[in-house]
Amino acid sequence: VRYFGLVKERTSIDKEAFNVDPSETVTGLIMKLRQKYPSISGINYQVALNNKLVESEVIIPEGAEVSLMPPFAGG
Repeated sequence: VRYFGLVKERTSIDKEAFNVDPSETVTGLIMKLRQKYPSISGINYQVALNNKLVESEVIIPEGAEVSLMPPFAGG
């Protein structure tokens, strides 16, 4: 899992290995991360899976890279 922006500030790290179950969804992983890092619960971020933005119910494939990053602003 890679962390960017405010998520990185709140976790005090930029990346870590995280084991997930074979049927783990993005939502399940986020719940685990919020338990480990309660300070990320109140902030907005987007989730990318292998550099592509994904919805919360997507299953995380083995070996995938998950990134939590700030929402993009239009302009």
